[in-house]
Amino acid sequence: MKENTWTIYILKCKGNFLYTGITKNLKKRIKQHNDGTGAKYTKAHSPVKLIWSKEGLTESEAKKEEWRIKKLTRKEKEKLIKNTPSGIQPTGVCTTHSSGSKVASLISQTSLM
Repeated sequence: MKENTWTIYILKCKGNFLYTGITKNLKKRIKQHNDGTGAKYTKAHSPVKLIWSKEGLTESEAKKEEWRIKKLTRKEKEKLIKNTPSGIQPTGVCTTHSSGSKVASLISQTSLM
């Protein structure tokens, strides 16, 4: 039986940039990004905000999905975020995250930040 413990995520960064990454501990990783101890990219573009995640993947699945998403255009990433059902938590299902408003409404605006 495979162990599904990895999460892929998309962050909204300062300057309207989107960052995609993988982790075994999403809460800790977001804190690292905002503390400047995460990725080199987010250190220069913090603060960050979680806007999408997909949980319950193996490390291999997460890496493949991360690579696939990183190759998408910004419009394709926005469509992925917009078309993901909000609030669904089962293993292997995407979830969107926002504070007080739906991600879809954020994406429909011309500026993400």
